[in-house]
Amino acid sequence: MSRLVKLLVAVPAALTLLLALTAPGTAAADVDIYITPGKHTVNSRQWDTTCEPYSRIRRCRTNILATQVSQVGGRFVAKTDWVFNNLTYTAGPRTLWKSNPLGANGVVGGKVSWTADDGRKWRTECDTENTGRNGCRSWIVARVIESYKTSGGATAYRWVSKEIFNNMVRFTTSSTPTTPTTPPTTPPRANVVEPYVLKGRVLDPQGRPLAGATVGADDTMLSYGDRTTRTDANGYFRISLANTSTTWRSWGATTVVYHGRTYHIDLHNDPTGFSSRSGAVRNMQWKLVGPRPQSDDEFHGGAASFHESWDSPQPIEDWSRVRATFTPVGPLIDGSTGQVIVRTLTTDLQENLPIGRYRITATYTRPGTTTPVPLRLKDFRDDDAPYANSLDVVLPPWDVDGGKVTIDLLLDA
Repeated sequence: MSRLVKLLVAVPAALTLLLALTAPGTAAADVDIYITPGKHTVNSRQWDTTCEPYSRIRRCRTNILATQVSQVGGRFVAKTDWVFNNLTYTAGPRTLWKSNPLGANGVVGGKVSWTADDGRKWRTECDTENTGRNGCRSWIVARVIESYKTSGGATAYRWVSKEIFNNMVRFTTSSTPTTPTTPPTTPPRANVVEPYVLKGRVLDPQGRPLAGATVGADDTMLSYGDRTTRTDANGYFRISLANTSTTWRSWGATTVVYHGRTYHIDLHNDPTGFSSRSGAVRNMQWKLVGPRPQSDDEFHGGAASFHESWDSPQPIEDWSRVRATFTPVGPLIDGSTGQVIVRTLTTDLQENLPIGRYRITATYTRPGTTTPVPLRLKDFRDDDAPYANSLDVVLPPWDVDGGKVTIDLLLDA
């Protein structure tokens, strides 16, 4: 079973009023509190930052100790606690954000507004007076509590919808990723099995070293014995195993930001168990398509499921005469250029598709005819969306637990 693919959303589920803040908290200090993990005291305020790898950079979450107002049982109640302040994406080249509106799609001075799949409205601006050079800031429209003065001069609270600051993206001064001047070195005995060691190398879809990928060794007997690490700049990893008689299994994953969403993608890996005493070498790769090892029903890449609409005036009598065309809209998730894919819908589930944003169209050739007629489509998840001649959608990483796009097809009379 593959690890669950999860979208990480950087917005608190319930937003409350911070009495000590009139805008997102800001701080000036010798240490950059927004990208330095740990607790910090700046301007008599307390801050707490945690960071984690994201693609070739890091994403840091900063909380602030503040008094907040929330609604409990119909009453507004004040409480002091740690609350979300903002996210910071550490500096990297703009090219990493060319398919992500949080970085204005990598455009200098870019300004972007969009509505996410969950209906939330976002706005991003870059390289302005508000953001400074080589940076972007994003705001989201959310329901929050604000204070106001009554006619009698008392302080009261009410719910409003307004823009709130959510995150900032930083860029390096150069928009071009640095290229090593010397080829990567191979660690001595990189492919030689060592007792009590799991090691190997991780490559990207083009066969290049993949830095910052997460690799783990799971103890099949003791859950608290699991070990994880991250690949170095040349894609190599090494994990020391406990001196026990247990069996281990390896796994790997990489995190990618694509079209405003963050995806965890499983790496192609040999899941065969091995003992501590024997050790193992497990070389892994991020694959855009193809079957997963030792599985008959799991694939790398994305998937789309097609169904006939209940509203269709005419039935689709022969699904082998339905053809769906996937035309890439922009780069694929790994930044490469995609190809047009045409599938005959002999089955409703179309898998083994490179993850990317596509414009999907479909046609049906009625039995006894040779001329295909267009089908109209819509995303099954959007009840209010009209049927259209094409559908633009991101195919998410396929997962047997439901990671796919479901599309309704309608055949007009």
